[in-house]
Amino acid sequence: MVYVTVRDGFSREHDPHLHTHVIVMNITKYKGKFMGLWTREILSKDFNKLWGTIYRNHLASHLKNMGYSITYSKSGEWRLDNISKECEREFSTRRRQIKTAKSQGALDIDSWRKTRKDKQNNSDKKSIIKAGRDGLRN
Repeated sequence: MVYVTVRDGFSREHDPHLHTHVIVMNITKYKGKFMGLWTREILSKDFNKLWGTIYRNHLASHLKNMGYSITYSKSGEWRLDNISKECEREFSTRRRQIKTAKSQGALDIDSWRKTRKDKQNNSDKKSIIKAGRDGLRN
């Protein structure tokens, strides 16, 4: 299987958001024969949920090995202990947008879709980091 991973550190709202994009080529070699993958499985909600959980657990393990302290919630999610709740709330623009849309009657997935901005491919990450640092000093 051919795939590539690209690590990113920002959301579309320019909040800090560590995540990895995975691009899978629809080709694999099995028993000497090239063939396409069955994309219905790869694109299914359960498949993505499973691999998202594996990714987050793998990341948590690496962070623990680096000496970071992690607390798990009842739902299995985790958070870094040295990031304050206030800081987490400050940099959760998307969560606020989705909660606002839901409070106005939109369903979960509709709230996510309606509030999601288009990608800005011309974003200058150095400027985003500088603006974030300057904002924290004020």
